[in-house]
Amino acid sequence: MALDTERKKVAHLLRRAGFGAGISRIDYFTELGLDATLEHLLDYEQVAEGPEIDVYELTNNNGNLPAPIVSGWWLHRMMVTKRPLQAKLSLFWHDHFGCSAEKVQNGYLLVQHIRLLNRHASSDFRTLLLAVAQDPTMLRFLDNNVNVSGKPNENFARELMELFTMGIGNYTEKDVQEAARALTGWSFQRPNRIQAALRNKVEPEFIFRENQHDKGIKTFLGVSGNLGGEDVIDILLDQPVTARYIATKLWSWFVYENPEEAVVDRIASVFLGSGYSVKALLRHMFTSEEFYSARAERALYKSPADFVVGICRSVDLPGVLDLVSIFQDSEKEKRQLLRGAVGGMMGSMQNMGQFLLYPPTVAGWDGGAAWVNSATMLERIKFADTMFQKRNGPINWNYLVGNRRFESVREVVDRLCEVFDAQLPAAKKEIVATHVEGLLDLTRGEEQYRQEMLHQASRLIFGSPEFQFC
Repeated sequence: MALDTERKKVAHLLRRAGFGAGISRIDYFTELGLDATLEHLLDYEQVAEGPEIDVYELTNNNGNLPAPIVSGWWLHRMMVTKRPLQAKLSLFWHDHFGCSAEKVQNGYLLVQHIRLLNRHASSDFRTLLLAVAQDPTMLRFLDNNVNVSGKPNENFARELMELFTMGIGNYTEKDVQEAARALTGWSFQRPNRIQAALRNKVEPEFIFRENQHDKGIKTFLGVSGNLGGEDVIDILLDQPVTARYIATKLWSWFVYENPEEAVVDRIASVFLGSGYSVKALLRHMFTSEEFYSARAERALYKSPADFVVGICRSVDLPGVLDLVSIFQDSEKEKRQLLRGAVGGMMGSMQNMGQFLLYPPTVAGWDGGAAWVNSATMLERIKFADTMFQKRNGPINWNYLVGNRRFESVREVVDRLCEVFDAQLPAAKKEIVATHVEGLLDLTRGEEQYRQEMLHQASRLIFGSPEFQFC
């Protein structure tokens, strides 16, 4: 089905440049207009963020900040953010620079890393790349803090080329060795007690240890001299293949996979011509004819983050939970509150194959069709249990439909498809309604009957093939 109305185009943009939106927000932005909506999303620095939970108050009794707690805090930020494109870009860069808590195992460093990705999400790529390359979390993850003259460690240098800039096949082993030599001495200053220091907002900082730097002549990608780390980054950005590699990854994340060669040529030219401006490239992508084409519509598999955060934002679950107010008013242990309110969502995402801060490799997640298999589909169906089945669950009939009366289960299914932005064909809706009718117990009280209707219908909608795409 073509994106042939302003509302469809706005909804499509909100799904791709964020995690979707509820009906009222889609109505609001449709009234605002597609162009104004795009500017609102792109110029997110002008949008005031809401209050956030102080992550440093989530430490355990030993003063440590467990990485899974940081994952839950970050997931909550995605759910409540007023800057959805910034959040979506941060997730993209987290996947691109696949830094894992499995090795870092320090929640304070991981918070610093997330905030870095968020801060530079739409900067020019050189600024972002240099910030990541000098980030204590990344330096620790890829062992560059032990990369010293005479004993070069090649881990970071290799991934810098293979995954972060040019892609495999565009460099030699000699280039890896020479880049590693150029990056010797790049490390970070560790406070004696990192947890205490970070709680006082003193973050570990990049430090260049000159006495550990190899000052000899290196030859990297055809350039010779007493090269340092920033020289390596500049040389990498001078390679046309870098612009093609990064632009193609961004296009595949936001528009559709495997773009045509002519499209790659065009977007690489835009990226280079703008000085590697991520925002300029995004503006070009989001205004392109291809972005609103039939090929792009509902063409990307939803990641677990798209699936879970999208559903939560469509029903304004963060507004229902209002965790920030709970944290301000309650004397209960705050980590338990976060686990209780967000833990179910985070657990569902993990079972669907995506545990934030724990990418399976430095290459991130495989994504695409790999998100969907028999096990993960079962978890997507079961997400309706988390939303509706639990006693006093956050989402109930009155919240979703208010005082509206429906003449049939089919009307309820229509409403839920509208709420969840599920593009099911009429025949599929009829099948869902008929199946739900067969499951309902008419002897139950009206409130239980309605809640069960929401629960069973949502299970079928969440498990439908059409709902796995955004």
